Amino acid sequence: RALAEALRSAGYDALAAGNTTVSAPLDALRGFAAAAREAGLPLLLANAECDDEEGDEEEGDAEGDEEEGDEEVVCAETLAGMTERRAIVERGGLRIGIFSLLPEDLPERVSRDNVEGTTFGAPLESARQTVRALREEGAHVVVLLSHADRSETAPRRTLELISRLSSEEAPDLVIAASTAGLAIRIRTAEEGPPVLAVSGESLGRAVIERAAGGSGPWTLADAGAVPLPEPGDAVLGRILQSWHTGYCSAQARSLRGGTLTGPMEAEDMLELIVRVCREQTHAELAILNQGMVARRAFPLEGELTPASIRRAMPYDNELRVASIRGAQLAKLAPRLLAAEEILVAGLEKRRTTYYINGRALDPDARYRVVTIDFIAQGGDGLIEDPSRLGFEPAEPDEEGHVMVADRLASWLDLRPEGEDLDPDDRLDLYT
Repeated sequence: RALAEALRSAGYDALAAGNTTVSAPLDALRGFAAAAREAGLPLLLANAECDDEEGDEEEGDAEGDEEEGDEEVVCAETLAGMTERRAIVERGGLRIGIFSLLPEDLPERVSRDNVEGTTFGAPLESARQTVRALREEGAHVVVLLSHADRSETAPRRTLELISRLSSEEAPDLVIAASTAGLAIRIRTAEEGPPVLAVSGESLGRAVIERAAGGSGPWTLADAGAVPLPEPGDAVLGRILQSWHTGYCSAQARSLRGGTLTGPMEAEDMLELIVRVCREQTHAELAILNQGMVARRAFPLEGELTPASIRRAMPYDNELRVASIRGAQLAKLAPRLLAAEEILVAGLEKRRTTYYINGRALDPDARYRVVTIDFIAQGGDGLIEDPSRLGFEPAEPDEEGHVMVADRLASWLDLRPEGEDLDPDDRLDLYT
C-alpha cells in the first residue's frame, strides 16, 4: 500500500507489468495489485487472459449464475485477473490510451505458480486489438509500454513487433522497457511510431503536441532523458523521509567481513553465493541462475554494505532445498550442464559418467540440493515438473533471514573482523 501511494503521489497514472513484476512472491503481487487499483493506479497487461476464459463463461451460463461467479473469483486470483487490459488518462483535453505487452513465452522464464491459470496471447495480435479498442473508446494518442523481451534485446524485439503493424494498427508512441545499461535512444522503424528506450538510471520524457490551430494530428515534439528529480511532492517527500533514517542505519553500514581486496565482478559474487548457499544448507549440489545478480551493479569495490548487496541481488530470492534421488538427478543433469544461464556447483560429467563432488553418481542414493525459489518453481523452464522434486524453504539463518541477499550480508558480518575478502578466491566446485 505504501509503495502504491508513493507511486501515485509521484504522478504515475499507470504501471506496466514486467517479467520481474511477475516473478515477485504471488501473495505480495496480489496485495500490491489490489492496493494499486484502490489508489487509481492500474497495473496493465494487454496480452494475458484467464485460461479457457470463453469456455468458463459458456459453462457458467449453462449451469447458472452461481457457477459463473465461482469462475470469476478464481480468475481474479490469477495474473490476468490482477491486471487490466488498457487504460485512458485525460490531460487538458487530451485522451491518452495506454497499454502494455509481455512476451508470449514469459511462462517459461518465471515462477510457474505466478502464471498458473493465465494464458499469454501473441503480442502482435493483442497490439492490433488493443489499439483498435482504445481508438474506438476515444483515445487521441495511444502509448504502448513494451516489455517484448528482457535486457538489451528488448528495444530490438519491440522494433520487430511494431514493424509488422500497419499505420492504422500502430500506437503513436512506444516506450521500450527492460533497457538496463543502455543510454537513452530514440529509434523509429520505417514509417512507424517513435520508440523511446531509457536506461534504469534516468527517466524518459516525451512531449506530445498538436499542430498550430489545434486541428492537426498529435505529434511527438520532443523526447529525451531527464535525471531522477529530487522529490518535490510533499506527500512523497514525507513517505521517503520516513523510510530514510531506518534504511540508512540498517543498509548503509559496512559489513564487518566485507572489505574487498579488489574489484568484485558478477562472477565473483555468484561464486560467493554458491559457497554461502551450500554451507548454510549443508547441500552437496547447488543450482543457481546467473540472472539472480544485476550485472549493471558491478564491479563492487571497497566495503560491502547490505545496500550494495541488495542492489547486486535485487530479486528477493529465497533458498529452497530438497533431497533428490540420484536417478532423478541423472535425468536432470544433461539439462543443468547444458543451460548457459545456470551455475551448477558439485556436478560434473566425465565421459559418460556423472559425478557429485568427485564421486560417481549413485542412482539409489539421495543428494541434498539447494537452489532458489525462482528455479524451484519452474523459472527459466529448467525443471519441467518441479513439484516432483519436493523443494521446501530452507531454514532461516542464525539471524532469521530467508532472502539470499540478507543471508549473504549476515554471513559476511559474522566473518572475523579485519579479514578482507578476496574476490578472486575460487572454490573447487566439484569437491
